[in-house]
Amino acid sequence: FINITFLVYCLYFKFYVYTKFYNKFNIHEENPIPVTEFKFLNQNAEKITLSIGVVMITFGFFVSATSDSKSLTSFIPSCLGLVLFILGFLSLRFTRKKSLFMHLAVIVGLLTFIGGLDIFRSLLGDGLLKNNFWADISKLFLLVAGGFHLFICIQSFRYIRKQNV
Repeated sequence: FINITFLVYCLYFKFYVYTKFYNKFNIHEENPIPVTEFKFLNQNAEKITLSIGVVMITFGFFVSATSDSKSLTSFIPSCLGLVLFILGFLSLRFTRKKSLFMHLAVIVGLLTFIGGLDIFRSLLGDGLLKNNFWADISKLFLLVAGGFHLFICIQSFRYIRKQNV
C-alpha cells in the first residue's frame, strides 16, 4: 500500500513540477493560432454535408413519388444522400474523427458527381429531358449536388491546410 501511495505521489509531483516549469518559463512551443473553419454562407463543411444529404434524400423520395417509378434506381439520390447525412452527422458528433468522416464524405461526393456525369450521355443521345424526364433531372441534380459538395470540401481542406502551415 505504501509503495502505491508513493508511486502516485511521485507521478503527481513529476506532473506538477513539469507543468509549472513549462508554464513559468514558456519552454513549450508557442501557442498555435486557433484554427478557424472554412465557412460558406456562415456554415461549416460538416453542416453543409448534412444539409446536402437531407436535400438529396428529399429529392430522391420526391422524384420516386412524382414519377410513379417502380425502379429502385430512382432512390439512388436518396441512398447517396443518406450516406452523406450519416457522415456529416458523425463528423459533427465525433470531432476527433472529423477528418476521417469528411474525407469519406468527399469520396461519396465524388461518386455522386461522377454519377451525375451520365447526363452527358443523354445530351449526346436523343436529347436532354426527352426520353426519360425524371431520370435526366436526377442525373442533373446528382451532378450539381456532387459538384457543389466537392467544391465546399476542397475549399475547406485547402483553408485548413493554409492554417496549419
